[in-house]
Amino acid sequence: MKHVLAALFMVSLIAGPADAGYRLDEYTSGYWTVYAWAEDDGRFSFCAIETAITDGTVVNLGINSRGIFLFLFNGQWSIPNGEPYPMAIRIDNRYRTTRVGYGASEGRSFTVELGWDRQFWFAFREGLRMRLLPDRGAGWTLSLRGTRRATDALEHCYDLYGADSNPFD
Repeated sequence: MKHVLAALFMVSLIAGPADAGYRLDEYTSGYWTVYAWAEDDGRFSFCAIETAITDGTVVNLGINSRGIFLFLFNGQWSIPNGEPYPMAIRIDNRYRTTRVGYGASEGRSFTVELGWDRQFWFAFREGLRMRLLPDRGAGWTLSLRGTRRATDALEHCYDLYGADSNPFD
């Protein structure tokens, strides 16, 4: 237990000062890093997994009290806050949808909320490749290597920090 607390303390030091919250915990599986996020006042906000793509975009898949969300960030982007941004999501031949995301973080990101979409969740866990195809601009293809373990860790994170019950049990 002493080692776990020391590791959590080191993660919070590495994360450094944040003006909008901080990481509580972190774990790596395949291409994915799993983490829990807290607000500055210590309240749990969400659990997520993230990976970086070759163009500098960071893709996060998170769970909060409203469900699953995708959060894409790139410091070079300029998307007006609140701007609708339709995006097709494809996972192998298992899952297809188009959802509208919205610009955030001073134009450097956008978020797509998926609610508690169990079909997406299980396709993501078991899939090999996910394609994200925005209405405007180029899309991305992500390897889903390691997502089974990463989503297990993500569910554990949410059980530990955020929820009374796991919606995927």
